[in-house]
This record gives sequence, C-alpha cells and structure tokens, in this order.
Amino acid sequence: MRTWPVLILFLAVSAIALASDNSVEVTLEDTAPQTPPPHWKFRPHSAVQDSDSQGDRWRDKFITASDKPFGTAKDVAAVQSLVPSSSVPVTVRWVSRSVVLVSAGCSADLDSTVRVRCLYVLEKHHSTWEITHHYRH
Repeated sequence: MRTWPVLILFLAVSAIALASDNSVEVTLEDTAPQTPPPHWKFRPHSAVQDSDSQGDRWRDKFITASDKPFGTAKDVAAVQSLVPSSSVPVTVRWVSRSVVLVSAGCSADLDSTVRVRCLYVLEKHHSTWEITHHYRH
C-alpha cells in the first residue's frame, strides 16, 4: 500500500526534472516616434459636392415623405432657419419626428442667376436640428 505514494512522488519529481524551459527571451528596442498623419482634408464647398453616395436613396424618401409636419412649431421654425433662403421656393418633407428632407436653393448659388436646387437632410439630435447630408439635384 505504500508503493502508490512513492510512485506518485517519483512521477512528479521526474516530470519536474525533465521539463524543459519553454520561456522565450524578448528584447525590446527603441523605435523612432511615429508622427500622426495630418488631420486636415480637402473639403470642397458643401453645395459643390454631395456629402456621400446615398443621394438617390434620400431623393426617393423625399418623394414618399409627408408634407404634414410631424414635429412641433418650434421644430418647423428650427428647420426653416437652418436652410439657406433664396429665390427658390423651399419644400419641406417629414420622414419622421427626427428626420426632415428639405429641397431648397443651394447655399453657394445664392448670388448666382442660375437656380440650382439642393436636397438637405436634417436630423434632430436630442433637441437640436443639424444638416447631416446635402445633395445637388
């Protein structure tokens, strides 16, 4: 009966003695500090270039959206104050309480004699309205 503890002790000691060192030696070298790329990007005037490639999707939503305001009178006033005023009539369509599509004159073309329309996508974040996208059409 005393052979089992001796056998277990023998196996444990032999496993420890025969184990190889699996550690890997690592040396750290100093590297040159990396300079971050410049944070500027060329951004043309907002009316010259569309904000992204989703213009067709927003135009389709503009056609199917409602003329009836889903927001309060304060929301309607805030939306109309964000859109540039020009000689081109403004058309406001409501997608939801927090998304409004506005077709109006482009802000860059206010001094021009040519009437160019832009589609503005306005979104309400908390209690403030912001122009999030714009497209020429």
